[in-house]
Order: sequence, then structure tokens, then C-alpha cells
Amino acid sequence: MHLLGRHPDLPPGRLVTLGTPVQGSLAAHTLSRLPLLGLAFGSSMEQGLSGQDVPAGSGREWGAVIGTRPLGLGALFLRGELSDGAVRVCEAEHPAQTARIHLPLSHTGMLFSPLASRHIIGFLQNGDFSLPAVPANGG
Repeated sequence: MHLLGRHPDLPPGRLVTLGTPVQGSLAAHTLSRLPLLGLAFGSSMEQGLSGQDVPAGSGREWGAVIGTRPLGLGALFLRGELSDGAVRVCEAEHPAQTARIHLPLSHTGMLFSPLASRHIIGFLQNGDFSLPAVPANGG
């Protein structure tokens, strides 16, 4: 969102985010205050993880893939909250999203999931998270 706000001249197209904490990240905020782990975040808190100064919209169709399997270090700080183990569902949802899908995947699992990939292809092709047809040859 920050990138699109800073570079409005980027080519048009749809935007997909995967477990992106556009409303800020409680787990990141908590972990960033720990002496050793805080260094690992660098300027990430100011550049997005805080949820502050996120543009209200992108002028594009925006689809969000949001995980609901709470596996990961952040899950220790998100007790009882629906999350992907790093980002709470409520942190990944934004009113400017034109489509969203909740999948039973962890934060990292979204990156490697064939199901998430197929839904992303559907969104990029059609503007919704319908699954694209699989070619008869399986390709």
C-alpha cells in the first residue's frame, strides 16, 4: 500500500496481499519491544507493521488472502485470537479490499500453498477468489 501510494505511476493491475497486517501487527509490536528481537525488525514498524499512515485505498482491485491456522512465534502473543500465527485476521482485513478469502493456512504456509496460489490466480484473472479451471492435462 505504501509502495502504491508513493508510486502512482506504476502500471495498472490488481493487488493481492497475503497475511499483510494493514491494520498493524500486535505480535510484531510486542516482539519489537524485546531487546534482541527488536533489532530484527529494523524500520519495519515505521514502514508498515505499525498500521499507521497506511493509505486508505490503492485505486485498484485489492484481494487479500488471510490465513486462519495459528502456527508460528506470534501465536504466543495472540492467545485465543483468530490468526495465522503471526497476523490476526482483523489486522489483515481492510475496508478498501474488494475481495478477501480466509484459508486454513499459517502465515508462512500461504507462501507455499498450491490452494492459495490457485485462488490468487483466480483473483488476478477475474477479480474474485474463484478457483480457475484446471486444464485437462493437469498443467
